[in-house]
Parts: sequence; structure tokens; C-alpha cells
Amino acid sequence: RNGSSILSPSPRRLHAAFVFNGSLFVFGGIGNIWAYGNIAQNVSHVVTDMWQFKSDSRIWSERGIIPVVSHLGVIAQWGRKIILVSNFTVVFDVSTSKWSKIADASPV
Repeated sequence: RNGSSILSPSPRRLHAAFVFNGSLFVFGGIGNIWAYGNIAQNVSHVVTDMWQFKSDSRIWSERGIIPVVSHLGVIAQWGRKIILVSNFTVVFDVSTSKWSKIADASPV
């Protein structure tokens, strides 16, 4: 598949996405899987992976697992860090590919 990635993130909704330095990052969300038993059914589940799409090479790469369950998240950039605010606030450092959790703020 000339210039395109064979690996890619699973279909999802309610995820967070962000463009940083020519790459698209996709975080978490809700995906669907088919569960088989007596009756086949479509089952929703929380997706905990993170993917990066490099626009210059048109290749997806999995960047690991988000340290907290995340859907309906909001993303912001701060320097070389990506801040994901969902049910917890975590920071992904693009330089080191490491996550850190920010302590929850107490109510004002």
C-alpha cells in the first residue's frame, strides 16, 4: 500500500485528538467489538491506547497505553507536552514518550 500504513487505530468515538508538530495523536475513546456467544452482539468498550499518525510518512504507530481510562477528554498543548483532561488529568511528554499524572485540584 504505497506510502500508507497497514496498522491503524481501531474505529472509535468520543476520543480526543490533537495535531502536534506535523503528527496527529489519537487518545482513548469508546470502541465496539463483536461478542459471540449464543447470540452475536455489538458491545461497546473503553479504548485505552494512543496512536500517532505522521503526516510526512503517512504511517500510524501505536504509542502505548493511556495510564487512565479516558473518553470525552479535552486536549491542550503546553510546550512539548500534551495535556489530557478527562476523568483524570495526565500529561504526555512528546520528547520522552512518557505519561505523568497531575494531582487533582481541590475545589475552590
